[in-house]
Amino acid sequence: MDYILAAKLRIPASPTQLVNRPRLMPIQISPITLICAPAGYGKTVLASSWINSLTMRCAWLSLDQTDNDPTQFMMHLVSAIQSQFPDFAKQSAHLSSSNQLPAISGLTRALLNDLGQLPEPLCLVLDDLHCLHEPFLHDALAFMIERLPPQLHLIMTSRTLPAFSLARLRAQRQLTEIYTEDLRFSVEEVQQFCNQSMQLSLNADLVKTLETRTEGWIVGLQLAALSLTNTENKSLFIKHFAGDDRHITDFLMDEVLNQLSDDMQKFLLET
Repeated sequence: MDYILAAKLRIPASPTQLVNRPRLMPIQISPITLICAPAGYGKTVLASSWINSLTMRCAWLSLDQTDNDPTQFMMHLVSAIQSQFPDFAKQSAHLSSSNQLPAISGLTRALLNDLGQLPEPLCLVLDDLHCLHEPFLHDALAFMIERLPPQLHLIMTSRTLPAFSLARLRAQRQLTEIYTEDLRFSVEEVQQFCNQSMQLSLNADLVKTLETRTEGWIVGLQLAALSLTNTENKSLFIKHFAGDDRHITDFLMDEVLNQLSDDMQKFLLET
């Protein structure tokens, strides 16, 4: 199907400088998992590491702004599940591609019924949930999550908290939550990344200073390491490393500021 973008269904490959983080690997995966943090904290890497460690079938959907269209969203969601169960939701897929599209609630109910018929467990990742801003999609996801069949385990990554409540799941201990403070690199992880993955040969004091200046922000560490590989005076560079580093500002422009609306950019500029 030409309207399905296969790249959105592809599980991202692990980075070559992957730092193993057993403290974040679940002993048992929950029905619902939320990984929520700003850009550059390794949400996608963690989710892909999780599912690569699982023995159950796993499906992936990378969300973007185009998924705010209900047809686009449902077709890609069904296609993600069909990557593991090719015969899944033939009727739902037909409905979502029909010219006479039923209400999103009808598609959601049909999808839930089909999910309840899965012959074995499935882990589904919705990556970059913050890209969905249409209220009817938030309502549809909330409806699904409240009635999730036992065969399905859902992992969501997002830069912002979901627009729907997870309080009941939290109270019932069906929800695993991982936030910025959990994702920050510890001093030991900074040492492993810098000296084992990047082979920078930093002493303990420099590792600690770099961890302090980046506050464990993973992409900040990566960008610092990129500069350090071509820097003779590593101590001086780390001492003065800050948010005005060229690589840092490029990342913030591309991944943060350029993703904001014109009104929000104007507000930030005036503030």
